[in-house]
Amino acid sequence: GSIIIYTRHLSLMGIRKPTPTVDLASATNFLQLGESAALTVSGGSGSGAVKYVSQTPKICSVAPTGFVVGLAAGNCLVTATKYASEIFLDTTSNAFKFTISDSDAKAKAAALAKLAALKISIGSAVNGLTPIRVNMSSKYARKLVKVSLRSTLKGKTATTEIGRLTLDAKGSGTLKTKIKIPKGGVLTVVLAPKTIASIKV
Repeated sequence: GSIIIYTRHLSLMGIRKPTPTVDLASATNFLQLGESAALTVSGGSGSGAVKYVSQTPKICSVAPTGFVVGLAAGNCLVTATKYASEIFLDTTSNAFKFTISDSDAKAKAAALAKLAALKISIGSAVNGLTPIRVNMSSKYARKLVKVSLRSTLKGKTATTEIGRLTLDAKGSGTLKTKIKIPKGGVLTVVLAPKTIASIKV
């Protein structure tokens, strides 16, 4: 893309640079139904967010956090796109292939249950804001929920309220926060007075 500004005193043209190659990888490329694996992204430049996409959604699904779940037997292809930021353009990674094995018919049901159980997910930070996605059922439509973080530092446990969110008609919504989400912390979603979802980061 480009930006051109004309005034009586100034002409400025800016052209974004191509982003260096983004590489997508995983510790394994073989999964049983119901198993999951984490993707890692390397390369690229700028602070643009990373979005993971399953090119074979009937074979596998991928969460915003980069975890892949096998849904059916076959070859699963996943890509990652690093979005434009500052002076860099969008770029899409190589397609990483997983082979999903259907050695246990019961595992398919377990995979679908695992996917449905993903009630909270964390996206990549953009401009210092980390998106937290809450995905409940329509049972919680239009409900006001509180998202909190429980973390331990130097042996002391503290709970911090990240924010409050009114869910949409499907019981979903996204909250953006400047608060750093540390590894090992626990995110909870509370519909007072009951905790309705939690996830360990």
